[in-house]
Amino acid sequence: MKDIVTADGNITSIIPITNRDCVTDSLDELNYLVGIIIQSFVLLAISNLFHFVLRRLGQPSAISQMLAGIVLGRSGIASIPVVGHVVFPNANMDYLSSIAALGRMFYMFLVGIEIDMPYLLRIKKRAAIVAAGGVVSSLIIGGAFSPLVYWLTKAYGNRFLFAVTVMLVFTNTASPTLIRMVSELKLSTSDFGRLATAVALVNDIACLLLVAFVTSAPSNETSVGQEVGFGIGTLVTLIGSVYLSRLGVRWLNRRNRQRKHIKNTEIVYILLFVIGVSSLTEMMGYNSMVSSFFLGLAFPREGSTSRTIINKLTYPVQNVLLPVYIGYAGVQTSFYVMNKTRFIIAAFAVVVLSTAAKVGGTVIATMYLGMPLQDGMLLGFLLNVKGHIDLIILGLARKRRIWGSDAFMVLLVTVVMSTLTVGPVAAAVARRERKQLKSRPPGLEHQPPETELKFLACVHSPRDAPAVLNLIEISTGADCAPVSVYMVHLVELQQKTGVAMLYHQQEDVDDDDDDNYGGNHAKNINVSVDAFTVETGIRVRQSTVVSTFSEMDYKICRRAKDVTASIVLVPFHKFQRSDGMMVSGRDRIRGVNVSVLEHVPCTMGILVDRGLSGMTQITSVQDGFRVAVLFFGGPDDREALTFGGQLALHPGVSLTIFKFVEEEERGNENGEGVVRLQTSTSIEEVLMEISQKEEEASKDEIFVTNFYNRYVVNGQVLYEEITVRDGKEVVEGIRTIESGCYSLFLVGRCAQSSLLTSGIGESECEELGPIGDLIASSSFVTETSVLVLQQHRIKIEDGNKTIPTT
Repeated sequence: MKDIVTADGNITSIIPITNRDCVTDSLDELNYLVGIIIQSFVLLAISNLFHFVLRRLGQPSAISQMLAGIVLGRSGIASIPVVGHVVFPNANMDYLSSIAALGRMFYMFLVGIEIDMPYLLRIKKRAAIVAAGGVVSSLIIGGAFSPLVYWLTKAYGNRFLFAVTVMLVFTNTASPTLIRMVSELKLSTSDFGRLATAVALVNDIACLLLVAFVTSAPSNETSVGQEVGFGIGTLVTLIGSVYLSRLGVRWLNRRNRQRKHIKNTEIVYILLFVIGVSSLTEMMGYNSMVSSFFLGLAFPREGSTSRTIINKLTYPVQNVLLPVYIGYAGVQTSFYVMNKTRFIIAAFAVVVLSTAAKVGGTVIATMYLGMPLQDGMLLGFLLNVKGHIDLIILGLARKRRIWGSDAFMVLLVTVVMSTLTVGPVAAAVARRERKQLKSRPPGLEHQPPETELKFLACVHSPRDAPAVLNLIEISTGADCAPVSVYMVHLVELQQKTGVAMLYHQQEDVDDDDDDNYGGNHAKNINVSVDAFTVETGIRVRQSTVVSTFSEMDYKICRRAKDVTASIVLVPFHKFQRSDGMMVSGRDRIRGVNVSVLEHVPCTMGILVDRGLSGMTQITSVQDGFRVAVLFFGGPDDREALTFGGQLALHPGVSLTIFKFVEEEERGNENGEGVVRLQTSTSIEEVLMEISQKEEEASKDEIFVTNFYNRYVVNGQVLYEEITVRDGKEVVEGIRTIESGCYSLFLVGRCAQSSLLTSGIGESECEELGPIGDLIASSSFVTETSVLVLQQHRIKIEDGNKTIPTT
């Protein structure tokens, strides 16, 4: 300390700030940063080690991350003096809370952007009923048994507030954790997984509103007016932020119209905006999760901005921030407090009661909706997952002196244990969904009309995108039938890019549009997708597959299985020149198409584009898009007819069915039946072939009759039968149909009637089948596009033969 004389003659003592003080402050900040890095690194390393073992048992990574938090936290490494001092430089162990908060903000922001809003709106009633069932039962059971928990945990605070806190813990569902589990187990595209996601979001938002209502009660520090002001301020902030974000994103889209991605600095500004709004909401006493979610929900889907946010943010959030968020509950947990019998009984009782309440209420709600009992039970177990919101609730209760540290830790243990019990249930759900997918009847033919149609559109270049998008557009139907669209940009892996770059090795520059993976093709495809989204309002989920042509078929089939696609659309390897001739410049694509046909797990369509890509605004044209279905019989033709029925629902589509009928006496006159008997190797095979043909003919008759009664009788679809005797007359009939100025032909790949198709001639492209190859050949100089459909086959190995069954 040093005395100095001021200008007015007074003596003032000052304490000089030394370099040692500055160094101390810098060291504190450095320790904080080092602590975050060390703890995050150790947590991620342990969780990956656990997941390496547990994933073989079908457990989601959230279970491994929670266990890693327990090992790292008060029950594990932190309790070891030597090691704990390195991992936790200071006594304060709350370093990870900052990363956990960021993880919660950004993950819910991503969930809002990627969520399937049309589907959620369609199931909003079901989701609300199921969520209400779980919430009401949890509130009742939690309130009824709170006195028992109060006595077992030796709490000393207000009994009413204690009961409210226990009820909230029972009620809450950690939607970020559940959504991550559903996504990782590849359930996010299934009806069960999307219902679980919707219910979890409704449940979580309802619970957060209850928490906000309870915590906004006037206290010694705030008045009623202040709490009301905070609530109104939060609402105004959220509405204003949504409005500003939409304006800003549209401006960024216009500014980066010719770019594949927006600049990295612009991404930073968006993330800072999300952090600012979320932090402001927290300062007003409300959880930031809701504001982050609604910011993402209102985020415009079209344009390069949302595409860049999803592309750049998904990896770090899902692989760094979210694991820390999930593991944070385990870090805070200490099992050393469970040294008394009454505490063990309390923890066991809370886990059992909360699970029973959630499962019981969910089962009642699902039974009311007519869902199976097993679905209700599995859904109830999944919805019992706990997370960071429960930590906030427990922390607020301890801050208000509702209970002491022992009761806090006992209930914290129950939060962790409840989440750990969800892992085996989630694995069981995934196994059940896979079994149901395998046993599902193949093809569109067997799906109810109201079933959602999931397209997986594969494109190699910008030339392919408009045609396939126009085809999907006319598939939406008059009543906006449920449609989900996934687009895969297939890029050949060149020799110079054979060594894949790690995420952190990719160049972080502002202008990265001309990269080796798609280059300008990706930008042009994005333009087509954005125009489609603006025109139809249908979200297209894009992805890029970089692979050699030899492995591309596997990647396509794998993607189709992951999204549970109803139909895979691939472009024909030939394209039409200006003179109408079909030329091939992509022969290797043909090999990919042939391989996909053999292994695809759903219906597949090969699109021959002859002007379909040049058509725009089909939705505004009344009866201007004429479609013809050529029906010969068999599963593939029934598939084409089913898809035609979907197109007939569109107001701008005029559909005509042409059924080719064979003259009955033709087979006996030519002795075709004798030829087929001579080529057979045994009487059993002959009988099997005859039986299969009779069975398929019966299916054709029933299917066409039902289709006729549904679409033709009311005048929605035109129907015409063409009687032919051989392949020559089939060709003449198709040429007659061609003169009718149709925009699209729908044909099955393998026609049932071999007599009619055998005389057509040798096929140049067998992947199209005899009829598709005929129409797509250069001999048909036409402006009519062709979609060749193949129904999914369940392959049964029989000796050296593979018998497709439907």
